[in-house]
Amino acid sequence: MDGKGRWVDNVFIERLWWSFKYEDVYLKAYETPRELERGASAWMVLLFLSGLSNRRNYHDPLHFAELFGHYPLASTLFAFYTGPPREISNPTHSITCRAHPENRAYYEPVAGSRQHTSTFHGPSSFESKIVKEEREMHHSSILRMQWFLDHYASRIPHENVRVLDVGSYDVNGSYKHLFGDPKYHYTGLDMAEGPNVDIVLRNPYDWHSIESDSFDVVISGQAFEHIEFFWKIMEEMTRVLKKGGLLCLIAPNGFPEHRYPVDCYRFFTDGMLALARYVSIEPLHAHTNCAPSEKADGWYSESSADSMLIARKPYDGLPQHPDFKSYICVPEKHKRFRGDLLPYHRLKGVKRLIYKIRNRLL
Repeated sequence: MDGKGRWVDNVFIERLWWSFKYEDVYLKAYETPRELERGASAWMVLLFLSGLSNRRNYHDPLHFAELFGHYPLASTLFAFYTGPPREISNPTHSITCRAHPENRAYYEPVAGSRQHTSTFHGPSSFESKIVKEEREMHHSSILRMQWFLDHYASRIPHENVRVLDVGSYDVNGSYKHLFGDPKYHYTGLDMAEGPNVDIVLRNPYDWHSIESDSFDVVISGQAFEHIEFFWKIMEEMTRVLKKGGLLCLIAPNGFPEHRYPVDCYRFFTDGMLALARYVSIEPLHAHTNCAPSEKADGWYSESSADSMLIARKPYDGLPQHPDFKSYICVPEKHKRFRGDLLPYHRLKGVKRLIYKIRNRLL
């Protein structure tokens, strides 16, 4: 506490922990730290769901948890911390929570048709938070791709716009639904057969089966950090892009290590601009952890931010590289490339406390 608004801080904290002690700790008399961790997490999740259920006119938070389709992991955490394994389903997700005997957390995608079935295992609240933030990071990625579609791709004048999604395997969602307009012809590319994959590569660095200059839009999100030699993928993405075509790349700037099967890199605005320079394409937009407004829900993150690049290919054929013998690094002004988007500013005082609690519960 910094002394400013001290009584407000005290009221908030005292009421929160008074409720926790008398509604949970004193009633259950936990005997081990593990029991206390699970009980505290269950109480916090129940507090969160109760608040949301009240605001949405649901009187039973348990019922609300089962209707929690757009935040499926919150339902999973609630089921794990408050009782035996149970399934919570909706038309597009089926999530089963099981305690794993090795006391480790992992997330298994199961291939299906249009439905996406996942199994989440894990007793650790920290590990659960990592998987939770992966879903949140993907949500921020969806928002950015929608922004790219609204401000750039939708302005392509001709019909029959061919779109290639690099790393399209549907693990926790995909971009395909964003390109539902008949003018877009979406193709998913990945290394394994599965949901939302149309082209399967046996070698990620050899795309000989795809002709040069064959796509109007090439996108990739949350994939480059898992590619050992991502600059080679950047070359192939540029090669298959038509002259005048648009490239959109979204990659994490933050987030804990999440190997799938490896986790190699994190990206900043300068790194995104460097990728554009590497293949001599024109950067139109680049940012890290920015949003259309300070109150734009889902865009900002303190620990799981995204970086984004939008660029245009100004030539035909194979990727062109700068003359590295004479190349000189000239730092760009980030404001020029982020446009009207606003950068994230770290919150302080009571606002930061409230942000951390909401981030932990949501």
